[in-house]
Amino acid sequence: MMTPHINPDVATLIGRGLLSALFVQSGLTKPLHWQEALDEIKSFGLPRSPLLLVPALGVQLLGGLGVALGLCTFWCSLALLMFMLPTTLIAHGFWRYRGEARAHHVTGFFQNLTMSGGLVILMAVGAGGLSLDAMLLSAGVQR
Repeated sequence: MMTPHINPDVATLIGRGLLSALFVQSGLTKPLHWQEALDEIKSFGLPRSPLLLVPALGVQLLGGLGVALGLCTFWCSLALLMFMLPTTLIAHGFWRYRGEARAHHVTGFFQNLTMSGGLVILMAVGAGGLSLDAMLLSAGVQR
């Protein structure tokens, strides 16, 4: 009896799309809600500064698009991972909360860890055959 499976190239394409959706969405909406985004940074005990928001927006948008398209997948995944880990500790430090707020932050903390795990897996397996990385490699483009 054969074990059911999904084509690895299709799986990585779908996985990249799902994994990148939150980052792209966040990178696109932050400029539309600039003041709220600055206020959110301040709520984490950080300075209310565009110097923190602009790089976060850039990593989320460019890293998310790179993962979605399968372009520079390893480096985009690494950038998003390096963004996610401190963000998770700062934004969802559930140990600082009680009651309903704690439950909310426990969920956010583990959701972010789960996405971080997906990024690590993507770094290990690569973008798959249905990606710009694969297209450039097959065209002989050296990067």
